[in-house]
Amino acid sequence: MVKTWILIILLSISSTTFSQSDFTIDPETSKAIPNYVGKVTLLKGSATKVKKNGDLADLALGMKFYEGESVKTAKASLIKIEMVDDTELALGPKSNFKFSQFKFKDKKDRKSVYEFISGQLRAHVPIKAKPGDIKFNTRTSSLGIRGTIFLANFKQAKDGKAISETAVLEGEVVIRGAKGKSQEMLKSGEHFISIEKDNEQFEESIQTLDSDYYKSLLAADADFAKNFLPFLDYYQVKNEETGRGPSSIGVPEVENKESINPRKSKNWREILKNLNHLLNGYSEK
Repeated sequence: MVKTWILIILLSISSTTFSQSDFTIDPETSKAIPNYVGKVTLLKGSATKVKKNGDLADLALGMKFYEGESVKTAKASLIKIEMVDDTELALGPKSNFKFSQFKFKDKKDRKSVYEFISGQLRAHVPIKAKPGDIKFNTRTSSLGIRGTIFLANFKQAKDGKAISETAVLEGEVVIRGAKGKSQEMLKSGEHFISIEKDNEQFEESIQTLDSDYYKSLLAADADFAKNFLPFLDYYQVKNEETGRGPSSIGVPEVENKESINPRKSKNWREILKNLNHLLNGYSEK
């Protein structure tokens, strides 16, 4: 009788564990397939998960994301997410990112669509995907990814107009600009910038990153799996408040180029030093 009760209890525990498992078994291959899309591996500050039903949850190390969920980072906060296909995503302060679609069989057979809504993104996709299988979308552009390291920024100015940027550090990215314009191949060391103008028009250009700045962003001797590496500086657009103008699209609109592109004077050690100040919760005065 005692043995019978022990067996019942063990079966109950086993059933509960399996029902709450993050894996299912593929009937064709008998392989365990994760039900989640990724998990938090690094976090500084605070970030929130937005579930499919709209519920909010404060994020912590090890917490998982599922298809259709979003992540939002707070001011002066950073988060890193490891996807089940080994892709690494890092989001900067005040970022908003959604895991719109994610279909996974194995690390070389997956399809995903991500919505990069705002903020700063650094992505490392180490395992090549088939053309069209991995997409990162913003409101004004679409990125087709195979295997690469790239950075992206997306923000809206006070007048509501969008500024979108993408810089490739390794590999290539197929980029389609606003309003479904013809696609371009963005290569390593190149920087795409899209600025919304009046009447829903966009000024778009692909330029080569400054060599020193490119090296500082790449930070080749840093370990992306364990550290936060530099994000792309936000592009400065000329306006009445700042007096700043484009430094990469066409001819600069102000005479002193360094004044509108101060990042060229920084090396990667300085950038990482400033980032470490942010990680520790304060900045140099």
